Amino acid sequence: MDAKKLHREPHKRWGTPSPWAAEWFANTVSFCKTQEEKTRFEEWLRVTHGPGIFDEKLWEVYGPPQKKYGSYTGNAKMWNSAAFTLYLGQNKVELGVSDEFLKQAHTFVAEQRLVEPERTLPAPVRRRYESSSDWLLRRADALLMGAKAPSVQWDELRRIAFSEFDQMEAWRTQPSFFFEGLRERARSTICTPGDAAPGEEWSQACMDAMRSRLHLAQTQYAAWSQAARLFEDFDRMGATAAPAVLKLIKQDSYMLGRLVAVLCAVIELERCQNGKLPNVLTSSEYLRPFFHRTRDRKGISKIYTNDAYARRANMKTNSIELLLTNWRAVGGQNLAAGALLAALRKLMLDPDEAAKVTSEALETIGDLAPASEFEDAFRNCTFASELAKLIEEANRTGVSKSWESLCLAIPPRKFNRQVDSIKIRHASFAEYERLYRQQSLTWLGVIWQLDCGDGFKLFLETDQWGVQHYDWMWFTLDKILWEEATRLERTSGSVARLYGLIAPDEKNRPLATKSFLDDVLRYVDEVTARERRRQQDEELRASFVRNIPTATPQESVAKGPERAVDQPKVKVRKRRKGKRDLAQPEATSGETEPSEPRAGSSTVTKVAEKTMPDVLPIEWKLGHKTVDILHRLLNPKEKSGQMRWADFENAMQQIGFDVIQTEGSSVRFDPPAKQARPITFHRPNPDSTMIPDIIRLVGARLKRCYGWTHDSFTSDSGDESKAVETGT
Repeated sequence: MDAKKLHREPHKRWGTPSPWAAEWFANTVSFCKTQEEKTRFEEWLRVTHGPGIFDEKLWEVYGPPQKKYGSYTGNAKMWNSAAFTLYLGQNKVELGVSDEFLKQAHTFVAEQRLVEPERTLPAPVRRRYESSSDWLLRRADALLMGAKAPSVQWDELRRIAFSEFDQMEAWRTQPSFFFEGLRERARSTICTPGDAAPGEEWSQACMDAMRSRLHLAQTQYAAWSQAARLFEDFDRMGATAAPAVLKLIKQDSYMLGRLVAVLCAVIELERCQNGKLPNVLTSSEYLRPFFHRTRDRKGISKIYTNDAYARRANMKTNSIELLLTNWRAVGGQNLAAGALLAALRKLMLDPDEAAKVTSEALETIGDLAPASEFEDAFRNCTFASELAKLIEEANRTGVSKSWESLCLAIPPRKFNRQVDSIKIRHASFAEYERLYRQQSLTWLGVIWQLDCGDGFKLFLETDQWGVQHYDWMWFTLDKILWEEATRLERTSGSVARLYGLIAPDEKNRPLATKSFLDDVLRYVDEVTARERRRQQDEELRASFVRNIPTATPQESVAKGPERAVDQPKVKVRKRRKGKRDLAQPEATSGETEPSEPRAGSSTVTKVAEKTMPDVLPIEWKLGHKTVDILHRLLNPKEKSGQMRWADFENAMQQIGFDVIQTEGSSVRFDPPAKQARPITFHRPNPDSTMIPDIIRLVGARLKRCYGWTHDSFTSDSGDESKAVETGT
């Protein structure tokens, strides 16, 4: 009997996405119940959940199957129906397992790409300007229906790597911006009970928030800086598409090892952002009562639904609170990132729903989406299967042993936890992920020991700080981190390069003092230039008064320039269909000219696409409104007022950038040049207004990324003064 028809009945009974998925469930249980694979499965459980939770998880996995009744949330009904009555073959041999067994076993085989049924449907193709969440959700749905894996979109991955790099916030030079963001993060922070003395809970939350933000920022730098450098080297070696890259890494094991290191770093970044997401999503004043938010003594956050409050709230069908309560009711980890982000994106099209979450939650969603898309592209595509074969071959020949220095800046012997030697036979990233995860936890332990003392508390409570004291705080933190990095490093400077640390003796270190003095000097220069322009305008007006020609009785205008005689206008009537307009003069053969295409026509668009330059021009001539916006960004005053985000987007579009609404508050700008890097910013929320601190941050990143200055943009509106012809 056809396998598709064989599993059609279980598919309907269990509620799986397709008969293909039902067959995969059946294959999973039979595979993990064999003695040899059962051992591998249990090893995977211990590595994934850690020694502390392994015993508890093992008890849940091998517990007896239980038929559940009543209302279900999420995919709970599907897991229970499939696990309790799992039939295989025509004889319908019942292999009842627990819900947790099926969930964990399915995750295990999915990561290893094991026992998948044959895929026969065509692969999905990403649509132009499709958001990350919509694409991830549509691709996941297609794969669960039995579609073939799509091809990796190398250009899109390159854009992600370059646009996400250099997003380190200007914390060191803008104290007010730093502390405002810190307070917002502290509102979503769940403190470990007993860490703070009575009355010190807020200060402790702010200190924990600073550690968390610092660790996440350095994890982002580690992932995207490595990815950007790798893509630059691929471009330099002529590997600009997936087939060329595959050919290169087959011949060069060093480049293959670097690609593995980048994937480990991005997977760790996605894991950190996924861990942060529940905290920030449930932290708003509106959504907080729907959940119980606690943290155990081991530092693990526990967020679960407040069922009593949820029942009283009478939640609407299409509401964020209903989505999140269902999500947390099933553990929060069984819903793929793409599915959750896509569901949130649809709901937040309603302004009332979007107002229920904080701006920090939107930023987290915007940062998580590209990391999820980047990681998922290497797991569920044709490129991934070829990559897995190359890694397996490298493991077999022993070449992969040389990758440890590429993946790890800290040697395993210096990790905080003892790493067990667990070998995974099938080709996967699991071994390298595990080691990189332990390295990240070791560095997190260093950051979590940071303490800024009473000065930090004073800054938070009173806003009474001086730029010198603020610089000294960062100098102290940099010194501690540099010393710890030196103690842990594999080779000289390996940890500092990985996390983007700044040496205490760095002469060009970013300083709030220097930024403050630059603003003062810039203000003085602008006042001086404004006074000089005023004097020049007065002199110019005076010269106009002295030299304007006057009329005499003998002539209409004395010494004035001769005017050209205007040609009489021909009245043209509209031509009616099928009739010739006799009033329209016919052009002679010598006057006929080819018509030019309109600016918005498809012909112009095609030509522009073919003639896209390799690099951006040095100078631009734009409309005066666009130039004013860019000048404000690149040369902001100390008190420059606010700017509408829509004006900034419009200015970038006038230059030629494509504005891509990626996810959450994240917006990517793709430049009109082949070799120029894309750049990503977070749209302010909720009113989309850029305050002076954000204006300075955006301008600073544009300067670093593209080398733009105030003089890069001039107006083409004809505002320049024109020569005046005078009489004698």
